[in-house]
Amino acid sequence: MSAYKTLPTRKPFASVKSILSRVLKSRLPSAVQICVKKAGETVFSEAYGNIGWDGQYFPANPLTLFDFSDLTQVFTAAALMRLVDYEIIQVDDPVCAVLREFSGPRPVQSSGMPAETGSLAAPAFPNSETADAAGITFRQLLRHSSGIQSRQKLYQQKSPCSAKHSLLGSGFQFMPDSDVQPSDSAYMLIGWAIETLCKTDLSTAMDQLVLKPLNLTDISFRPLDPQQNVPLPLPEEGIAPTLDSVWRHRRLRGEVYDRNSAFFGGVCGHAGLFGTADELAAFGEAFLSGSDFLKAESLFAMTHIQTAETGDGAPFGLGFQLWSADPAGSFAPLSSESFGFAGSNGIHLLIDPMRDLVIAFLTNESMNGGGTLLINALYPKMIRSILRSL
Repeated sequence: MSAYKTLPTRKPFASVKSILSRVLKSRLPSAVQICVKKAGETVFSEAYGNIGWDGQYFPANPLTLFDFSDLTQVFTAAALMRLVDYEIIQVDDPVCAVLREFSGPRPVQSSGMPAETGSLAAPAFPNSETADAAGITFRQLLRHSSGIQSRQKLYQQKSPCSAKHSLLGSGFQFMPDSDVQPSDSAYMLIGWAIETLCKTDLSTAMDQLVLKPLNLTDISFRPLDPQQNVPLPLPEEGIAPTLDSVWRHRRLRGEVYDRNSAFFGGVCGHAGLFGTADELAAFGEAFLSGSDFLKAESLFAMTHIQTAETGDGAPFGLGFQLWSADPAGSFAPLSSESFGFAGSNGIHLLIDPMRDLVIAFLTNESMNGGGTLLINALYPKMIRSILRSL
């Protein structure tokens, strides 16, 4: 008999599961879903938690749909870049060439703002109290440097029509190209531009430009019926719930959490997509070497620096956030070539081309009204645990 004892078998991703258990015990989200793809293979795909409420227990599973929230922006950017590849539009074309109303001098909240150290080139409209919207390009919208006022409460307007008119005529938060600040408003404009260019609604355009070419059948917008204000299509029981305690004052299931998107019927360039972690990871693979989803020039522009670092230390490509050394950020454990999107409510898509790795993480954190700081603090540890398990 051998004097050597058999070493215990290492359980891959055991530490990741432990971290996810901590997330759920925090009672911030009620459910989470994760998918890790390495070299084209799914190496970890799990769902945890409960998507029921009021004492009901419906366990989350890999087919449970989650609200993608502001991660929708990356899909919108990809759709526009497909139009660039088709030579229907160019990234440096003025937005007013498509959205004619987005033109003319506008006030800037803080006029004459100096460019920050390491930021983009000198402001396009220096030392002026106004900026002309006619000079704003799609590139500026995509990289969040346009200066257009972000996160406007458009849902408080009288109608979607008046809200759209208000956004098209809104002023600037900072001088164009003098700063970089993530802007929902910019991606709402891009969504409307795509509809104009494709002569159809954004949901149909997204299907044709992104979802069908990548065979993503579980990702879609969920348009709201304006008469009944309920999500279509059903069933609802397979969707992780969220909670809007500010505007709608109720729990939501299959209805987009973002209030501006909901006001516009659930189909917007900045928010509105629902889907699974498995298919989100498959979407991420479209930006790795060997994919023919985009032309090389468009792929490079999306995944390489187009801006200075923002206040939180995350530079942008066109649509994608890029790697940052910030130790508190999700990207820090990955290689410096990494890119993706760390959403405001805990939704993450991380792509590391050096490792041929994609990590997709979904959560319904907004079900409990906030608290992403605790969840976000766990991300670097979870990413490191994933890397150790590979």
